[in-house]
Amino acid sequence: MSKETKSCHFCGEEILAVAQKCKHCGSSLDSPVTITKGLGGSILFTPIIIGLISLVIVSGLPDIEAGLILANTMIFLCLGLTALFIALEARKARALQPSAKGTHPFVWFLATCLIWGIAYPLYAWKRHQYGYRKRLWAGLCVTLFFVFSMGSTIVMLEERKDEPRQQFRTLIDEMERQGW
Repeated sequence: MSKETKSCHFCGEEILAVAQKCKHCGSSLDSPVTITKGLGGSILFTPIIIGLISLVIVSGLPDIEAGLILANTMIFLCLGLTALFIALEARKARALQPSAKGTHPFVWFLATCLIWGIAYPLYAWKRHQYGYRKRLWAGLCVTLFFVFSMGSTIVMLEERKDEPRQQFRTLIDEMERQGW
């Protein structure tokens, strides 16, 4: 006798067609799936937009100190916004499907604020526990892009910080050669 199976609406694992609760994620299957569109787009595009703004605008600011302050502010803004979006998405999913397993939204918020480079792609991978699509590769690519763009911005600003000193040193050397 073959048993018919279906995919769990929340974790995607194979379960018996007559199952009322998923044996993998613990989600209740007797109620209709009510998970709506999550905040995945906001979670993914926030670091991309902030990274692009940083590369294009901040790295070209004439006031180097203001550029460094703005770059650091943008890093904290990105961390805060993505942590907020992640917590809101997890909270929304838990409210719609209370039996779904998954890390508490406040834990995601704290982890994303404190260790963004790890928690951000980890959430992209674990979001299937809340009934959303996994986005591990997108999360990893966005993480790498954001770290690269912000690092490049800060390096460009730091390099320009030394330009006036180098110009001054060149001027002094030229004056010494001419006998001043």
